[in-house]
Amino acid sequence: MTDSEKSSEKTISENNISEGKKFSWRKDLWQPPRFIGYKICAVLAALLIWGYVMASNNTLTDTLYTVPLEMHNLNSELALMETTNQVQVRVQGNSSDLDKITSSSIAAYLDLTDIKAGNTTLEVKIDLPSGVQLVSVTPNTVEVSLETVSTAVFPLEVKTIGQPASGYTLMDPVTSPDEVTLSGAKDYINSVGSVIVSADVDDLDSNYSKNLLIQVLDFAGNNITDKFSVNPSTANIVIPVVTDSPEKSLAVNASVIGEPAKGYQVSRVVVEPSTVKAFGDLAQLNSIYYLETEPINLTGLKKSYSQNVNIVVPGGITLSQSSVTVIVQIEPVSTATFKRDIIYAQNLAAGLSCDLSGIQVEVVVSGPETYIDSVAANEIVPYVDCSGISTPGEYTLPLSATLPANVTLVSTDPAQITFKVSEGAK
Repeated sequence: MTDSEKSSEKTISENNISEGKKFSWRKDLWQPPRFIGYKICAVLAALLIWGYVMASNNTLTDTLYTVPLEMHNLNSELALMETTNQVQVRVQGNSSDLDKITSSSIAAYLDLTDIKAGNTTLEVKIDLPSGVQLVSVTPNTVEVSLETVSTAVFPLEVKTIGQPASGYTLMDPVTSPDEVTLSGAKDYINSVGSVIVSADVDDLDSNYSKNLLIQVLDFAGNNITDKFSVNPSTANIVIPVVTDSPEKSLAVNASVIGEPAKGYQVSRVVVEPSTVKAFGDLAQLNSIYYLETEPINLTGLKKSYSQNVNIVVPGGITLSQSSVTVIVQIEPVSTATFKRDIIYAQNLAAGLSCDLSGIQVEVVVSGPETYIDSVAANEIVPYVDCSGISTPGEYTLPLSATLPANVTLVSTDPAQITFKVSEGAK
């Protein structure tokens, strides 16, 4: 073999070895333990997916939302009549930002600052979260009608739902308060048919007592509570539930013990209600003439007292209500002095007479301040009690005086008088 042939064969051999090495390297990329080819492909695929997602998220799009329309800065002396209560808001932004937004994220409102009574057209204002922009608002303006606020007081009615259990009867409900104040536009005030609470008494066999939400109805029975400011918004309702048995109305007396502080006096005691219905055996009811409350201790009090007090219930008797409100009016004791010159003889025996003319008497009385302030002089009548005098002669007797209710005699000057009793009618 020549040298050139040997050289050529060597070159071919080296090339074959080199090609073998290259082929071996490429094959190793896909075989264990390295898997380099697969890893490179996975990274490229992840990059492609990430790029697609980013491109999708950065695509601008728009969405339509239905948003409640709010009223800002309404003058407390004005009332808003019926108007648009929602608007359509279209916003634009990236999909990722829009996915985070709901209707509650957007604020639509009318600014009523310095708006006076009458009809006014206002622009709808929008507050948006960051990352989105406003495309449109429908409608973009709203006409509002404002009226001066009117106030009216309505009686509170109780509407019962259902029937009590068999053998039981509902008594008249007691409401606290019994009146409700409504504030709103005059047109709405004029449309009020009733102010009610609804009490579910179905299958009740005991007294009903709950705080209930007050509702305002128009003359057609529609609920229009949202048109008003309602004060108070709830009421306490008590409905006595009693058995079907004989009944009797009985007066309730307040049992008062103790004395107010020195210089103070009870001027009036009021029980509300003053009577309640009692249920039970007829014979037992006929033996009861009145009821009393649990004792109320007034010792040392200097101001009026008001409290819900339990009624003392005789055994075997059921009452339409178990308690009453007792109001004890306590006032400072006041005094007044009156001069009177008209004196008469009380209980003077027939056939006798006496002359008391010309005797002036100074009468000092005391009592609660409001009573003393209202006493007139002609209501104070001094007199002497001639009980026991049967013959003519000279007598010395203490002076007394007839007085208005809740007024007591402190003193008279003179404290007693001497006078002559004669035979014969004067």
